[in-house]
Amino acid sequence: MGLNEGRLTGREDGKNRDGDKTVRLLQTEVSSEQDIQTVELIDTFGSESNPPDNSKVFHLGVGTAWQVALSVVDGTPLQLEGKKGAKQKYSTNEAGTERIATITMDNDGTITLTNSSNVSIILKSNEKVTISNNTQNLRDILDSLMSAIQEMDTFGSPTRHSVHPSSKAVFASIRNRLDYLME
Repeated sequence: MGLNEGRLTGREDGKNRDGDKTVRLLQTEVSSEQDIQTVELIDTFGSESNPPDNSKVFHLGVGTAWQVALSVVDGTPLQLEGKKGAKQKYSTNEAGTERIATITMDNDGTITLTNSSNVSIILKSNEKVTISNNTQNLRDILDSLMSAIQEMDTFGSPTRHSVHPSSKAVFASIRNRLDYLME
């Protein structure tokens, strides 16, 4: 039994060939719509995947009546071109046409977590962290907060000292910016 290539048409969770573990079984169309083969999806350690329909599945026979999927390729464009040593884990939409959430490990040690709303956490190789979304960056918000504290106006006698309303308004504005970024 050689290496086969098929198109994913369905999936179900079932038992492995020994019947002792629940595994993901993929139905693949190999040579025609009538040639549907069920293969066990083998994921790597620490990973579980549920590939979308129409993904390309490469599978290999194990023994006389069992096949395992060695590789599943969806239809999304490659994103690591020219980055030797880099790796990306991602999930796709149900159609398998768009990456929805990604974890990218670059060859310089940078790790980036991103979702389809462009919310991202970047752990840089220079020991720095970036947290941002489409409109806000946590570093910018904290810089604004520090500046506002340094420039804070107060009023009243020392025994009844309080924060001036204009400074309270600046702090409220900074809180609103944080609300756009964080829960």
